[in-house]
Amino acid sequence: MRNGWGRDAHIPALSALPEFEIKAVSTSRQETADETAKHFGVPHAFADPYKMVQHPDVDLVAICVRVPFHHELGMAALNAGKHLYSECRLRPLPSRLSRCVIWPSAKGSTIWWDYKPAGPASSIASET
Repeated sequence: MRNGWGRDAHIPALSALPEFEIKAVSTSRQETADETAKHFGVPHAFADPYKMVQHPDVDLVAICVRVPFHHELGMAALNAGKHLYSECRLRPLPSRLSRCVIWPSAKGSTIWWDYKPAGPASSIASET
């Protein structure tokens, strides 16, 4: 099984919280999605994240993909009426922030941003 943020950080962190039960995982290939689901005892595995966000067992979506895909997948989750967690680097497109903030109230979802600004300040902070 390949390493990755979802497998190495997000899934173990959410699994440690008694308030959450992981119902689905998605990777770029069905084979790795199936392996990850089996490894963590997750009932549903998807190669298509857009199908995963539509699944009725999924209430909250954690975005664990490369930054350029955060916005598109996050909006798909919100449009499906799901709650959302995303480490979303919106810079250099701050206009996307207002679109993301407006959607939760329109769809009844909640969005959590673990926002870390891109640029020299975040690089310096991570090195100390």
